[in-house]
Amino acid sequence: EQVPQLKPLLQSQIYCSRGQWGTDVQLHDFFVTSNIQTDDPSEADFFFVPGYAICVLEGNIYNLDEVDELYKELVVALPYFNASGGRDHIFVFGSGMAQSVFQSWEEYIPQAIVLTPETELFNDFAWVAIPPYRPFKDVVIPGSLDLIEVIKALEKSKPLQERRYLTAFFGRADIARALLGIGCDSGFPPSEPYCVEVGRHSTHLSTAISALFEALCVRQSCLSEQLS
Repeated sequence: EQVPQLKPLLQSQIYCSRGQWGTDVQLHDFFVTSNIQTDDPSEADFFFVPGYAICVLEGNIYNLDEVDELYKELVVALPYFNASGGRDHIFVFGSGMAQSVFQSWEEYIPQAIVLTPETELFNDFAWVAIPPYRPFKDVVIPGSLDLIEVIKALEKSKPLQERRYLTAFFGRADIARALLGIGCDSGFPPSEPYCVEVGRHSTHLSTAISALFEALCVRQSCLSEQLS
């Protein structure tokens, strides 16, 4: 009610609540129903600013430039933003674009806290050369999974010592990003599975992460373990 500029960015809540994009909606729902919120701004440690940017973009409700304008109008209208330069305001950007979906973020919210599952340069913008994630202020969060995905994964889960593969890449490595020069090289095929074999690499986390990047970037592909 206090900030009507939020309304255009909060459309299609049910449609936007699935998959990784659902991160934006679910965190909004969490804070709306949480007992840690206060109606007195003077008592607030942080101000949460909801928005379903990637969903209203991919849902063809607004184009990229329109999303940018909506966020610029929103930030200017936030009544307590200027008191701290935005350092106590929290935004969520749950897609691979992270806050780059708000093209003017560096001008309008450079000091604001961003919650995102995406910390690397993985987006559809060839002109974005530096990852927008800033470790001194932003917070890495898990991307949302639908409940059915969690249940199915738990049903098929094996004890670590019985697993042939430690990790699997869940996402996409498509030729469109490669043609834009995004990614490790310009040759990996779309939707090819990548995984890290426990027998080949140590299960120590840092080693496993290095091995995963090796598999992704050097194209040492392997067959995903059959779940059945």
